[in-house]
Amino acid sequence: MKLFTLLAALLMLSSHVWAYPMGEAARFLAGMELKEDSAVALSKSPLYARHKELLDRSFAQYMTKNFVPARDFASKELSDLGHEVVFYPFGGPDILNACIFLPSAKTYILLGLEDIGGLPDLAADSPDYALKGLEAVRGSLVQIFGMNFFRVLSMRQEVGSHPYAGVAGLIMMFLSRTGYEVLSARRIELSSSGEVIEPTSENPRGLEIQFRMRGDSLVKNLYYFRGDVSDSALAKRVGLIAFIRKQTGMTTFLKAASYLMYEPYFDDMRALILNGSDAVIEDLSGIPYHYFARNERWQVALYGRYDKPIDGFKDRCQPDFARDVSLFDRPPLDFSFGYEYRTGQSHMLVARKRAGAYVPPPELDGVADHGEKTRCKGKRVQIELLP
Repeated sequence: MKLFTLLAALLMLSSHVWAYPMGEAARFLAGMELKEDSAVALSKSPLYARHKELLDRSFAQYMTKNFVPARDFASKELSDLGHEVVFYPFGGPDILNACIFLPSAKTYILLGLEDIGGLPDLAADSPDYALKGLEAVRGSLVQIFGMNFFRVLSMRQEVGSHPYAGVAGLIMMFLSRTGYEVLSARRIELSSSGEVIEPTSENPRGLEIQFRMRGDSLVKNLYYFRGDVSDSALAKRVGLIAFIRKQTGMTTFLKAASYLMYEPYFDDMRALILNGSDAVIEDLSGIPYHYFARNERWQVALYGRYDKPIDGFKDRCQPDFARDVSLFDRPPLDFSFGYEYRTGQSHMLVARKRAGAYVPPPELDGVADHGEKTRCKGKRVQIELLP
């Protein structure tokens, strides 16, 4: 019995560690030059050549339209931020934007609902399976290249349509295409005290990727945790709460976040962010503006243009932000950020916590029907406190 238990544990552990060279798997997903014999043969396929051609074209357009102007903006306006930890809840596999705006971080933490998926094992996967996986990867990229964010409904349809098109594959593809070298990838879990541990379940919800800029010796860590983080679900994820609260030097990055933290059933995540972050970078789909505006704890800088939310969220308007952003009198943003993805129409809020500012520890209620609900009516923000 003990031998059987040991063998079962070893099999479970091996299923959570991808053995094929991760750098090569990432380059395959990204349509780049390959070195391993098992991959070189696949790269000679016309379908792989087509994959490379389509990604070359898409990334070239994205670099010109969004990557370069956003990187230039970040180097001028955000260079003091994000040197330690970047926390990107509701980000899914979007390591692309996290690294554009905050490239110097040592640790990136992403949360999302999307499945981790699998990665290529080009020594074992059939050519047909591998090449179909590349098609699925491309299908997952339509929104990020067109609008610079992932739509949740589209993500549910596309991400996971093939194991390569899960979060792990997309993250590794983005990293490889933007100058990084993937070193390792494994599935993980969190202990109740927030420590990264080897998985004890068959379907762990955590992913760890180690990577570095090509030619650089600094190894960075990326963590992705899958699952619901609304109040009642988050209350059961004590390891994730502990993991977030352990972080120091944390910059939170929020973009196209579905206005979830305008609701009482996401106020625990909002409280964790406000308490634990040294800075918050967001569009207004993240945390309502009144948590930062004229608050002595925060120094706020506003950028871009803002009129109203997109049609699906009309009652989440922020008229006080519309007034204040015009006072900053800055030029339009020349890149896409958030739901207003057309160049020149986006906005950004950057809040830096003032030195010495005390923010009380978050009181996590763990329930959906208690806390603040933010709406607007006409030109007034309405804040309702649910008992």
